[in-house]
Amino acid sequence: MKKTLIALATLASMTGVATAASVTLYGTVDEGLAYKYNKSVDTDGTKTTNDTYGLDSGNLNSSRWGVMGQEELGNGYNVGFKLESGFGADDGRLGEDNTLFNREASLTVSGPFGALSAGRMGALTSGTGTYDIFQAGADVLDGGVGIIGTGYWHDTGRWNNSLVYSTPDMGGLKLFAQYSFARAQEGTNERDDDRYAGFGATFDAGDLSLVGVVDSVMYASDSNADINDNYTVSLGGHYKLGMATPFVGVQYGKHMNSFGFVNKDASFVSDNFYRADLKGYAVHLGSAFDLPTGTLSASLFYSNAKGDVMSREGEADAYTYTSAEIDKAQTYGVGLVNAYPLSKRTSVYGGIGYSYTKVNWVDDGVAKEHNGEVVIGLSHKF
Repeated sequence: MKKTLIALATLASMTGVATAASVTLYGTVDEGLAYKYNKSVDTDGTKTTNDTYGLDSGNLNSSRWGVMGQEELGNGYNVGFKLESGFGADDGRLGEDNTLFNREASLTVSGPFGALSAGRMGALTSGTGTYDIFQAGADVLDGGVGIIGTGYWHDTGRWNNSLVYSTPDMGGLKLFAQYSFARAQEGTNERDDDRYAGFGATFDAGDLSLVGVVDSVMYASDSNADINDNYTVSLGGHYKLGMATPFVGVQYGKHMNSFGFVNKDASFVSDNFYRADLKGYAVHLGSAFDLPTGTLSASLFYSNAKGDVMSREGEADAYTYTSAEIDKAQTYGVGLVNAYPLSKRTSVYGGIGYSYTKVNWVDDGVAKEHNGEVVIGLSHKF
């Protein structure tokens, strides 16, 4: 819903000047009651259980607000912007410390040639933002609901200093190319920050939608460790079959720093986890069902990975690295989410999901983790 005057006033308060042919203020407020269950078993047999109850923000849809605008330049050319900020509806916090527009901050020029965007944006496989093409096309939950249906795709996230080009629609086919000069700030003499590059394509023909992406994270140089740039290949699509829309997605990757719940923050896997060099694959099968009770989304997923992880101790320029090998890390998961529209802008939802991860270490035994969530909530878009 357009709130032109309010949006212009907001921009004017930040910049002093705000003019555009059209400006839209938009957003989503999403809150729900959630029960989360986590049980982990470390390699030495230590068991840890953590149950939490409470109010959570951004379950069905991320809580966010933003402004976007567009001006026609003539001859089919346009310039537009999008500034989007995430927040916690349950406590008012910013989505990311010290970053106002953490979700997206982009400027786009479009015309007969296609569209060229610059700024902070999600990667082609990230499941978020304007150029979310893989998970939007191949995952029925498109990034998950809370922790339901999450964690098995390679985590590419959002990138600063990005350029994205998309072609015009060519008989249902669109091509995409994205490059990030740096996740934070570009170095001057050496590659001292992670970079991202991705190439993708979508094809739409009536009820059929297909998507494919090849992308890579090029890790920052590190004189103390041999770090390979990763790459992933992601394919999938969905097809409208009356009341049901089946989804399928597959992904394969090498030299990944995180995959299938194995990542540098997974304390149940390894202490002082610094980096990983994993290869593996993930598969998603799901479907959306149009029912009298709303839209029911069902998701099944599986991931399988192996490789080395690295622990790091000490201080900068004097780190000590220790490597360990994972023979197999498997994750199984299932999720069900139902969203019932109360109006065009408001939905009530409920969901339940469970995932199980088992990590077999070559020398250190087996680690396991169980995760589950039950959530009910309300999502309102404005």
